[in-house]
Amino acid sequence: MGYNGGAGEFGEMTFKDQNAEYYCAGKYFIKKYNKSGEELFKEANQNNPKALTIFNEFGHNLGKVLAMVVHAIDPEIIILGGSVSKAYKFFEK
Repeated sequence: MGYNGGAGEFGEMTFKDQNAEYYCAGKYFIKKYNKSGEELFKEANQNNPKALTIFNEFGHNLGKVLAMVVHAIDPEIIILGGSVSKAYKFFEK
C-alpha cells in the first residue's frame, strides 16, 4: 500500500519519544523493565503490584496508540495478537 509500500505501518507512528511499536509490543517490557512479558505475566498472576502497574502502563500506551489508529482509519474491528495478548485481562482497562 502507498507509493513506497509503507502505508499501514502503524507501529512506526511517532508516540512519546519513540515509535508506537516500542510502547505497544512485548519487547517493551524487556527494553523498559529488563523482564520479559512472560515473567511479568507470571508475576501479575500472583498479584505482584509492580507487575500489575507495568501492565496498566502498557495498556494505557496501547489504548492511546489504538485511539490514533481508530481516528485515522475507523476500522470495524481491532484484533490483538502475539503472546502479550494472553495478558489482556491485566491491561484491558
